[in-house]
Amino acid sequence: MYSADFRWRAITLHYPYSIACEQVGRIFGVPGRTVRRWCKYFKSSGHVIPDKCGKKKTYGPELLSFVGCYVKEHPCFYIEELQVELRARFGTGPAGLSASSILRLLKFNLGFSRKVIERRAREAVPREIEALVAKMRSWYSYPEQFIFSTRRRRTVSTACVGMRG
Repeated sequence: MYSADFRWRAITLHYPYSIACEQVGRIFGVPGRTVRRWCKYFKSSGHVIPDKCGKKKTYGPELLSFVGCYVKEHPCFYIEELQVELRARFGTGPAGLSASSILRLLKFNLGFSRKVIERRAREAVPREIEALVAKMRSWYSYPEQFIFSTRRRRTVSTACVGMRG
């Protein structure tokens, strides 16, 4: 039997970051089917170990509204960024602001599933690119100022072989 912490790590890789269960299983050395089963149980109950269903945590309305507004304002966010913002605003006290708690809060209290969060991030990418281009235009006026390196660096050994013959 795997520990709850181990299961949370696997779910944290699959659920918010959309990494396939088989790939998560390879990373952690467990079958992909096992990871799928853990995720299925998490989606239905909010827990990772069937025997140990703890007391349901209730969050204050201020915390819920802050997280809801943050997710709406920042469609492309990392769980760690939200965790830092929550700690800065609410402290590290009894709020229970671990990554797994934030995922549970997003899924069960606010109704943001992985698909909803992922879709919103995909839709926000063009806006973020436009914002970056607008910001870069203030510093650069013509395309020749940009230097992009697309070639791979040659190693010394391959350069010497090419010179020999």
